[in-house]
Amino acid sequence: MSKPTLMYFPLRARADNLRALLHVAGVEFEDKHVTFEEWPALKAQQPFGQLPVLKDGDVTIGQSNAIARYLARKHKLYGANDAEQVQIDQVVEHTRDMLDAVVKLIWGNESFEADAKAFIADKLPGLLAPFSKWIAANGGSGFLIGSSLSYADIEAWHVLNNFVAPFKHVNDGADVFPADVAAYLDRVRAVPAIASFAASSQAKVTMPALPAVKFLNNESQFA
Repeated sequence: MSKPTLMYFPLRARADNLRALLHVAGVEFEDKHVTFEEWPALKAQQPFGQLPVLKDGDVTIGQSNAIARYLARKHKLYGANDAEQVQIDQVVEHTRDMLDAVVKLIWGNESFEADAKAFIADKLPGLLAPFSKWIAANGGSGFLIGSSLSYADIEAWHVLNNFVAPFKHVNDGADVFPADVAAYLDRVRAVPAIASFAASSQAKVTMPALPAVKFLNNESQFA
């Protein structure tokens, strides 16, 4: 059987969680990067005219959330039972809300600098508070749900690391996370498969270098 192919742009954006799921599962796959110049010719061939797309044997999936859940289920990263699975779903839905809030803030916002500081002071603490509760409820020193790394942690890592952590650069260099969330993120970053992926093949930026995108599209913001 041929190895799976994940097709996306050379960005973290909507695919770093998928790449990380495959790395954590130990799956050899083709990480096919599509350039913006190549994309118009490929668009009509995709299930929904968008990326990412996963091809895994006879299965082709064209929605990022569906791809993530497919990989999590297939590779036993979706909790040990129904109770854990629904808790994982809650984490995932919350991380998607965070991601959407960040994208709304940075896309086409000519007052980004001022609005980013307001976001850090007023909105971000409320978005991070559930993570503190999940961390504490699961013992305070491990992962979010259950006794081992799960889909919830990979989604949390994706959004916290790729969309939220860089906001320190508009926060006078200060970390935007409370201590417990910062420690949790460091634990996930230290998972060998995550650390190896980040060091060897992770895309350099989250968002594209377009005039409308005001942040997360410069390598210096990820230092």
